[in-house]
Amino acid sequence: MKTQELLNRLAVALGIPEGQLTLADSTDSIAEWDSIGHLNVLSELESHFGSVVEDNEIRRFTTIRQLVDGLRTRNLLED
Repeated sequence: MKTQELLNRLAVALGIPEGQLTLADSTDSIAEWDSIGHLNVLSELESHFGSVVEDNEIRRFTTIRQLVDGLRTRNLLED
């Protein structure tokens, strides 16, 4: 999966328009990233990647860039 595809999937999971989410966004800047949004993000990640991201790990991520970098270190993103 490419980074932009991941961003689009996360946007859909959060209920925001595709293309609106950027690496600079944070959990504080995304109003939709509440407890339900968090569960939706976890579900999206698990459905595509399996159980590679634990809930306690994703809670440490405060920016989309940190999440993407975490997936890159596991070689789960193509770019």
